[in-house]
Amino acid sequence: MSSAKRSSDIQEIHAQKAMAFGIPGVIALLLGGVGIYYGGAMIGLAVVLALAGIVGVIMAIVSMSKVRKVTSYDITCPICQARNGFTEKPMEDVRCTGCGRLVPIQDGRILKVFQVQCGFCQELNWYNERSVGLICENCDREIPISTADGGLGHAAMGAYAAHVDTEKYDLVLLGVQRSSEELISALQKIMSLNRNQVKQMMEAAPVTMFTGIPKMKAEAIQGQLRGHHVTVEIRASQK
Repeated sequence: MSSAKRSSDIQEIHAQKAMAFGIPGVIALLLGGVGIYYGGAMIGLAVVLALAGIVGVIMAIVSMSKVRKVTSYDITCPICQARNGFTEKPMEDVRCTGCGRLVPIQDGRILKVFQVQCGFCQELNWYNERSVGLICENCDREIPISTADGGLGHAAMGAYAAHVDTEKYDLVLLGVQRSSEELISALQKIMSLNRNQVKQMMEAAPVTMFTGIPKMKAEAIQGQLRGHHVTVEIRASQK
């Protein structure tokens, strides 16, 4: 991440200092002025308050002048087009305040970004010319985007989008660490079995639950059983 500071953050710091000095300064100046106006035994304290108030107001004015003097180097997020201001030109990645994504920067140059559609869930994902891999934001699957020659990966993207795993897989229940009503109910729904059949299958583990199914279906079932204290393994079907 870049060490460049946001101009808005620096301006906010100076503005807070201005308020911290200004508000007490004005109050002290008013109280001191009232004390001097009426005189009496407390006039010495009133003079001190008035002087402190003047100092506070001056400090507030100085801080406010620093707010206007803060320089701003603006960059535009290539993803959402939001403007981000910094006190200096960022040389490394920065996070966009508009979309919350990292703006890819290398040696002060904003890198080109591209969109690719996940071949599994069809979610649109962003990557840049420096990327060598990408995890889908929706389904957490890896999307390979690099090429052997280190190019932008357009060819790899096309191959990935068109790729379909035609292999068949078996889903094997290796063991049950702890039986529960939730597990039995889940297996009944997944396998369309009655309660007794599910119990018999659990007792017979390791046992094959499904054979010759697509990998995506096997992974989906494995995900449904995650957290039910069972061990389920996906194996390539024997040809």
